[in-house]
Amino acid sequence: MAPRRPSETPFIAAVGAADSSGTMGLAAASLTAADFGMTAACVTACVVARAKDGEVRAVHAVPPRIVARQMDAAAALKPGAGVIGMLARHQTLTAVAERIRRREMRRWVLDPVTGVSAGRQLMTARGVKLLSRVLVPLCEVVCIDARGADAWPGIEIGGMPGAARAAEKLLGDGADWVLVRGTGSSEGNRCLLFGTEQLDMDWEGKTAADGDRLSAAIACGLADGLRAPEAVIRAHEYLGSLTARKPAGNGAAGVRSEAGDD
Repeated sequence: MAPRRPSETPFIAAVGAADSSGTMGLAAASLTAADFGMTAACVTACVVARAKDGEVRAVHAVPPRIVARQMDAAAALKPGAGVIGMLARHQTLTAVAERIRRREMRRWVLDPVTGVSAGRQLMTARGVKLLSRVLVPLCEVVCIDARGADAWPGIEIGGMPGAARAAEKLLGDGADWVLVRGTGSSEGNRCLLFGTEQLDMDWEGKTAADGDRLSAAIACGLADGLRAPEAVIRAHEYLGSLTARKPAGNGAAGVRSEAGDD
């Protein structure tokens, strides 16, 4: 990819966690955007303390009013697309959705964090319901992990048929496209895109951070003007190039929530 001149550098907006690992959340979005010659306008929704082994030690939510002001600042940069990750609180989710509508920000990828690998949820049932009702209709692509999909009401993925049912529900909630990562089949783990057309690809992700890199790469493709399937294919190829040159690591483990307004 030919380098862009500074005046041509496009922005994506990235809403999510400032993660101490340096490889997940907003860090992943920034690293990915740079690889595509872009800049990530970061909106910090929460702060995560993560140990070297991947265990989440604490989560602190940024006050929703501060998140809203950050969204205003990001919108002023006229990002071509955006990615939404960990929000931590349903109040923050509402603030983000309100600013997306008010500032008419387009082409969003939603990759929500509703829990961690240890099973302790980061968002209440009310927050998960708001995801489907408030955020999903505003997003062009919704990404879900097969392993954590049961945190969504009415969604259970046990294989390819379950992935199709989950996608049907989210498409009915207003998503244009649904990407299901890590679906098991006789051919191994799959990455499936559902919408007006379908894609079936190998899922090469090795860590939780790889999901963050993939969703950010999709947003970069949307910012470059690609259709969602084209953006997903390019992002998948990009992730493959990353995972081919790094060892598998640890994903998120447990969490002790300390969300608050302080």
